[in-house]
Amino acid sequence: MSDLAWAGRHPDDIRRCVRAIVARVAGRESDELSPAARLQEDLNVDSLEFLYALQEIEGHLPVTIDVDGAARSVTLGDLEDLVVRRLLDE
Repeated sequence: MSDLAWAGRHPDDIRRCVRAIVARVAGRESDELSPAARLQEDLNVDSLEFLYALQEIEGHLPVTIDVDGAARSVTLGDLEDLVVRRLLDE
């Protein structure tokens, strides 16, 4: 199964998809990334790349992400948790 495949509303599937998208945007492999990785400092994801990642997440998952809320995500884990909450609360 591709990391971008979303089989359902299981949090691990959602996190795996978000991680794969961020890895692709950051030019890394998914298995290199940990939830503690800081998006800007560790992964060098700039603001345009971050917006692109959000757009990709919305394209792969049935979720709408508030950019201002997402901007408070410092780590990959923060972003994964935000997307999981948004999907499971809807």
